[in-house]
Amino acid sequence: MGEESLVGDLMTKAERIAPRLWKHGITVLAAFLAFEIEASQWMFLVVTAKEDSKLAVYDAVQSTAHEVGDYINLGQVVHVRDGDPAIELFQAAAISQRYAKSYPPVEFGSWSFTEIRAVNLESWRVFEIEVFDAIKEVAPSAWSMEFSSRPDDFPPLQLDILIRAEHAAIAVEVKSYKRPVDTEVIFAVLGKLQVLKTLYRGAKMLLVSRSGFSNSALAAAEPFEDLRLLSWESVKVNGLKALRKAIYGLITAK
Repeated sequence: MGEESLVGDLMTKAERIAPRLWKHGITVLAAFLAFEIEASQWMFLVVTAKEDSKLAVYDAVQSTAHEVGDYINLGQVVHVRDGDPAIELFQAAAISQRYAKSYPPVEFGSWSFTEIRAVNLESWRVFEIEVFDAIKEVAPSAWSMEFSSRPDDFPPLQLDILIRAEHAAIAVEVKSYKRPVDTEVIFAVLGKLQVLKTLYRGAKMLLVSRSGFSNSALAAAEPFEDLRLLSWESVKVNGLKALRKAIYGLITAK
């Protein structure tokens, strides 16, 4: 396997594992991939709150990897506690790497790291993963699920989550805005739905918002039986039954 393939494989695992460590009580503040010079291998660096022990972090990484169907060598995992001065150097080096600029190796403990790359832990991405995992718990087991899906043989279309059976599909759009979703998002989602229906005639759409919906957005969506709106606050308050109701409501809708 080539060097870039190795990095890409580890980054894919890191982006699946790091945002889910909170489920095991670990507070992840940042995460990086970096090449350790002496060991001549790529490492997964996890920055957590000070109170998280190394053993707890390693156990959480291993458990999460198993849950998402990955294997990760714990010898490639490095725990960094919040407050360590190396964190700012890791962040600066990752920015330099993004813009293809040189940066001196970063020393941490007995290690020396170079080619440092940040793992995507932006709030919108973490929220998408939270929604994906929740849907996986309530969706029909016979339906397949895809994350950040681009359907094959299709006009350019990015879907946050796609749930599908042989002749049916539900696309899930996830919005992590600080303000309630407004009408322009409703119309954009309806446009995506029309494109999706060229592949799945009975396709439907679920729009999930972290911050709810404006009254005008609710009014704009109301006439469309193939579009459901779900405020994530209702899931936080009422549990997964609110999400289950939305998914099965779309499955049974004509």
